[in-house]
Amino acid sequence: MTLITLVRLNETLKNRQIFIQGYESVRKPEGDHVRELVCFVIMIMIGNYVHHASNPLETASLIEGQPYAHFFCAAMTTSCVDSAH
Repeated sequence: MTLITLVRLNETLKNRQIFIQGYESVRKPEGDHVRELVCFVIMIMIGNYVHHASNPLETASLIEGQPYAHFFCAAMTTSCVDSAH
């Protein structure tokens, strides 16, 4: 994974935190909204992979995005678990 990719991942995770804090300042969601948001994002990522997997023109892009998707899913689920404790 390149340094640029790591920087972008870090920005993505910071943006997620800023988004959640901004939303909570306007309206306090009920229940475990962080976990629900994490599950939704991961579900959309999986759906996108499934949708594009049948197109051979997308294969290179899907392979290239694997480290990003893996890191993102791991970071999202780790932060979700950490926030539950």
